[in-house]
Amino acid sequence: MFVGTFDPFNYGHLDIVNRASEYFDVVYILIVPDNTKQNEISLDDRRDIIKSYFVDRRDIFIDVVPGTLGDYASVSYTHLRAHETRGN
Repeated sequence: MFVGTFDPFNYGHLDIVNRASEYFDVVYILIVPDNTKQNEISLDDRRDIIKSYFVDRRDIFIDVVPGTLGDYASVSYTHLRAHETRGN
């Protein structure tokens, strides 16, 4: 799980994701807001920019975290467990 504001996403971030994918089956890139600074790029635009780097990669998942990371993890875990239980 690679968490950051990614404002902007740069080649250093890209390198970290590519290196992480050598060790892990799936890499999650989670974009979090930073309310302590003026963001140059909206969260949705950042997500779209990052997705453009990984169009053909099925092992990279990108999402925006609208609230706290703890809330996101709790909801995501519950969602994933529901799919696992149903066999989807």
